Amino acid sequence: MEEWLDTLYGKHGLYYCVECGKCVAVCPMQDIFCRFDFEISPRGIIKKAALHSDILKDEALWFCLECSACTDACPAGVKYRDFMNDLRSLSIERGNIKNIYVCEICGRYYSPRAVLTHLKDRLHYGDSDYLSICPDCRENSFIDTIRDTFHASGPGL
Repeated sequence: MEEWLDTLYGKHGLYYCVECGKCVAVCPMQDIFCRFDFEISPRGIIKKAALHSDILKDEALWFCLECSACTDACPAGVKYRDFMNDLRSLSIERGNIKNIYVCEICGRYYSPRAVLTHLKDRLHYGDSDYLSICPDCRENSFIDTIRDTFHASGPGL
């Protein structure tokens, strides 16, 4: 195992994983993605990361919803969500960006492509601009709209 991965394993307690499967049992990905299998499950990612260092290029990194259900259910204290966040950050730093969405306003990463695509399909948003920008930029845009509306209406309010 490469040193950076060994460091992440230690930092997030992955060496304590007892492969009980509780993380997979509570994972909401199985209710969302029709192709949920061991490959994209928390246990699958942990095992794949231990077996090869190409994990940063693995498409399976981009299905996790970051909901923390697995982390909360783990009897060994494995911090899978934080491990996944670190893996994704490293993957993006190394130029693996084909599986992500970036905000059209600020240009920052804000969602895995698989998750946002599912949401757009499920919510029937299609190519709506609303889901093309990150939550921070959405909030700022809303605040600007309110401010403009308030200033346009004059001091009478």
